[in-house]
Amino acid sequence: MAGTLTPMMQQYMQMKEKYSDSILLYRLGDFYEMFFDDAILASKALDITLTGRDCGLDERAPMCGVPYHSVDGYIARLISKGFKVSICEQMKDPETNEVSGREVTRTITPGTVTDPDMLDETKNRYIVAILEKDRKICLCFADVSTGDVIFSDNYPSNDPSILGELTRFSPEEVYTSSAIAKSDLVYAYIRSNSNCTLTEVSENEIASEEDNFIETVRNHMGDKYSDCPTNNELSIKTFGFLLGYLYKTQLCDLRHLNKITITARKEFVEIDPSTWRNLEITENMRTKEKKGSLLGVLDKTMTAMGARRMRKSLEKPLANAAEIVRRQNAVKALFDD
Repeated sequence: MAGTLTPMMQQYMQMKEKYSDSILLYRLGDFYEMFFDDAILASKALDITLTGRDCGLDERAPMCGVPYHSVDGYIARLISKGFKVSICEQMKDPETNEVSGREVTRTITPGTVTDPDMLDETKNRYIVAILEKDRKICLCFADVSTGDVIFSDNYPSNDPSILGELTRFSPEEVYTSSAIAKSDLVYAYIRSNSNCTLTEVSENEIASEEDNFIETVRNHMGDKYSDCPTNNELSIKTFGFLLGYLYKTQLCDLRHLNKITITARKEFVEIDPSTWRNLEITENMRTKEKKGSLLGVLDKTMTAMGARRMRKSLEKPLANAAEIVRRQNAVKALFDD
């Protein structure tokens, strides 16, 4: 006869049901523990011992754990392998200082990393949201660590330029509908970028929340709302769609996410993914590293911010002659000073 889960394991299962797509790190004393399927996956990914724990059932629950004081390194390794990680902390009663329950305080995904030890500060780490409306698609990129938000133009839903945009910005995570996730262009990007995590949302869930997307952006941006492409409803909704996901996972103030860039196709040279790779603009073809690329030759910057600016300039080559001359004049003025 099957047993009944212990109260602690019942609490764990209730929390795990809410964060079913994440590895749940469950704080127990000085350790973060993982159970059942999470434990099996994490023990293999982290190369740590898989043990068991009495849980009230006939069989012990698979279990593994990591010390709380070194958890950041383990989280980084899980993220690098494409996992999402939800951190469930012990909450203490402020009057008695005793554990009163547990709550997830943050979900870290490949596209929402902010810990400096997990970042390459010389380049942006993007998450991209993709929405479709009336056969038009918009992409909204965001770097949670720097506050950068980049709006694309609207594209016809089958436009190959979508794949070009994804290739140039190389997002670590794609957040989109189940239908778009199955499209040829998004599938092609995910297939050729095995480290990119795909997070899908059902069409019904998007439809139920769509009316709130614009208001979400208004509330988030406040006085800076006019910085957004307010004449492009699909762009605003895509940003609102992304913000909803970020607030749900980060559970913190994200008002720094307000450095808006609006890109227009006519302003930049479009380079297809194959040409982009063959030109080795930001990474070489063999090792996918910066060394041996055009960026590796040109980048003599001294700061992380400067390195990111240099990379952005190469990722979106200017097509406007006047802007090219303006940039050249600025460099000349600095050089001659």
